[in-house]
Amino acid sequence: MKILVLAVVLCAFAVTSVGLQQAPIYEASAEVRSTAALEIAPASLDSRAAAKETIRGLQLQSEASPAELTNNLSVERSGPRYTLAYEDTDPVRATRIVNTVAKVSSSEASAKLVVASLAAIPAEPVSPNPLRNGLLTLVVGLALIGVWAIVGRRRL
Repeated sequence: MKILVLAVVLCAFAVTSVGLQQAPIYEASAEVRSTAALEIAPASLDSRAAAKETIRGLQLQSEASPAELTNNLSVERSGPRYTLAYEDTDPVRATRIVNTVAKVSSSEASAKLVVASLAAIPAEPVSPNPLRNGLLTLVVGLALIGVWAIVGRRRL
């Protein structure tokens, strides 16, 4: 039993250590709003054309491809508002990219879009969270050992 507890503690320590070595990911988000009665497909906001224009405008040719940019970009719709969120290891770059995508989308959209709010530079990363992950590993591991001990005693 002591060996199992030690193994769980070591696993929790390993999970925390790996999390501390990962690059932090920051998320910046901007909002655009539709002024037209027609709904806009969220896919048009994170299109390849908008990605190409953003890369060209920010001179990111050596840093990102349109596919990479659209993979890190998400669009959520809530009524006439669309929230654009971009994840990157650099909080300033994430902010610049999402703000440029919002501006490009609003200038190129077939329906009328206006930028409702631009992103601010995120202060805290959204991932990883090594302390939470380590504690979760510890709690789940110890709970499984507890269940195993209880079930094992009932069989005797």
